[in-house]
Amino acid sequence: MIHVLFCSSAAGILRQVLHSRRRRERVVDLTEHLDWGPIGSGDFQERAGWLDQNVPSTFSGGWDWIIEHIGEFARLVEEDAERTIWIEPHSAHELSGRYWYLERFGGSDAQMIIAPCIRSLNGIGVHGLSSMADFLDNYPRSRWDSDRFPENSWTTLATNNSLLRVVKDGSLQSPPGHYFDHYLLGRCSSAWTEWLRAIGNAMIDIQNTGHCVDDLFLRWRLGELIQRGAVVSDVPLPRYGEQSRALIKLAY
Repeated sequence: MIHVLFCSSAAGILRQVLHSRRRRERVVDLTEHLDWGPIGSGDFQERAGWLDQNVPSTFSGGWDWIIEHIGEFARLVEEDAERTIWIEPHSAHELSGRYWYLERFGGSDAQMIIAPCIRSLNGIGVHGLSSMADFLDNYPRSRWDSDRFPENSWTTLATNNSLLRVVKDGSLQSPPGHYFDHYLLGRCSSAWTEWLRAIGNAMIDIQNTGHCVDDLFLRWRLGELIQRGAVVSDVPLPRYGEQSRALIKLAY
């Protein structure tokens, strides 16, 4: 038996639950958030290159780690045909991961635990140990419902070739990458503001509208706004993993 999750924090909690019960069931999680960034070609080497260019990091090897991660995830899933898929369908990054999984592995042989009650934008990981244990013990498993989770959704999303995916009107959709830019601009003013504060406040504003976005996504969008001339920065934005008190303000 292998448990497949698209939220690393939830996977960590589930591992604790299983360990406490001495249950030797494996847990595999998709760390890569597929709700933003390029997916059109299906080439994770190309995706890593795009991230290196648009969200540079201090990692040794840059974003190439995602290629190894995807390969390891696929290897573990393929080794065990008895699979339980955990999913929070209101979370864009979990639903994106689920649709990629369906495109890669299909869904007819797996059972699903669909997180109930809490419509969590942040994913199933917001549930604590007791809730995850309750899901494991008591929540019914369901078979893949192709009407609710269409098998060709990933192909449609990839064809759209957008750089953003959001859950809207109950389904995963592909708005343009600048969809949330006005929230970033709304947190900038004519006065200098710490860039991280602007991103953090924009994340809260976006969540209040029923969406959740990665801070790295907003870091990319802020860089785009600076490049476009809508925002100015006193120093270049730091790479992911660097510390910086860069200040930003509206350019006009």
